Amino acid sequence: MNRIVIIAIVMACIGISSSCDMLPNELTTEEIVEGLKKALTIGAENSSASAHETNGFYSNPIMDIRIPLPTEVQNMVDALSFLDNLTPALQFAAQSIIGSLNVKELAADFLLGINRAAEAAAGGAFNVFADAILGMGIADGLAILNGVDTAATHYLRVNTTTGLRGVFLPVVNEAMLSVEVVTKYWEPLATNYNSFHSSLTNLLSSPLINNPLTPGLKDELSGHLSGLPAPIGDTNFDSYITGMAINGLMSLIGDQEMKIRADPFAWGSSIIEKVFGRNK
Repeated sequence: MNRIVIIAIVMACIGISSSCDMLPNELTTEEIVEGLKKALTIGAENSSASAHETNGFYSNPIMDIRIPLPTEVQNMVDALSFLDNLTPALQFAAQSIIGSLNVKELAADFLLGINRAAEAAAGGAFNVFADAILGMGIADGLAILNGVDTAATHYLRVNTTTGLRGVFLPVVNEAMLSVEVVTKYWEPLATNYNSFHSSLTNLLSSPLINNPLTPGLKDELSGHLSGLPAPIGDTNFDSYITGMAINGLMSLIGDQEMKIRADPFAWGSSIIEKVFGRNK
């Protein structure tokens, strides 16, 4: 009897009601796009706000997106910090060149400064994301829905990276200038490193190193010099900070997307529940 009733209802739907064109758990393409736009809006808005807060990059509570020292800076800091590995005679000579420069403190301040610049730039991110979300089409929506857990984040990365760079670069530049990251922290490090490198090179011909009473010092110094980075020239960090900031933002958005897909009922949105909660 039950089978007869079900068949009768289905036949009635086919014959008299267009509202039965879809099964209850099916979605229209419009609903798919709407749900994905809503999910992306939530993820992008939350991530932009989180990154824009003080310590949003430096020590974000959601995930580690701290921007590390650029490679050339880290190499230079390591080079200026190698005194402990020298013999006492070379330690004395090298320390007299460096003087009272606190390498680790300057490097820590520089690290904080570049992350502060990224935090400032993140304030303009959401408007760029919003434009890309608004432009999402049906084909994009279907690909994202059936894609991997970070497919929507990939869509944003492809469609916003150029725009984000345009927004971030001037803000990063202004932030770097406002907190004097370069003049207060980078320039003392670079200037002292270059002086240090030059002085150690000159030290190779000094009486101290070539003294018969201190055999082996010249070979030791030559070995250390061969492993040091070349003297540092003019360096602009704005592009590096911008690229790393965009990567950090995308990581936050990807985390948000995975959380939405994993629990679509936690966001107070009926369309997200409908699109992502069909198989939950």
